[in-house]
Amino acid sequence: MSGCQTFANTGLPPTDARHRSVEMFSRAFLELDGDVPVNVAATAYAENLMALVNSIECANSYKLTWLMKQSARTAHGRLGSASHCANCTRSLNKLGNLLLQRGGTCQVCRRVLCGKCSVNKKISVGIGAEVMQKSMLFCLECLLEAKQLPARNVALDMLNW
Repeated sequence: MSGCQTFANTGLPPTDARHRSVEMFSRAFLELDGDVPVNVAATAYAENLMALVNSIECANSYKLTWLMKQSARTAHGRLGSASHCANCTRSLNKLGNLLLQRGGTCQVCRRVLCGKCSVNKKISVGIGAEVMQKSMLFCLECLLEAKQLPARNVALDMLNW
């Protein structure tokens, strides 16, 4: 079993700096000389492709962690109003909002958000010698900012941690 993926810029100038696109081409060759059934080989290749998606999620988690460290250095206590969502200005004091859609504070920009304007992401946190995944809340703007960060800049700065 062998596979190849190629990635290329589309060549089109982005209309917005936050929305860039990359073309991806993938091709696989499955030579079944042995006793492996076709569906087993295809499933194994599909799992390998999904590993690529997992590595992208891992890279985005590293970028979010880096953004959290950067924001902790620059702004302490920069909280918004606790009564309204900083994004959509929905009231957070209503009983329905408290029971159904719990929001919280973005771990990067420290703004208070409702449940619809925030996303929970699992981030690896080191506590002593243990590393565990903890669910943390982020706003959509900070998630997009993390995805657009150049991985090289984050990696260079992580060497100094």
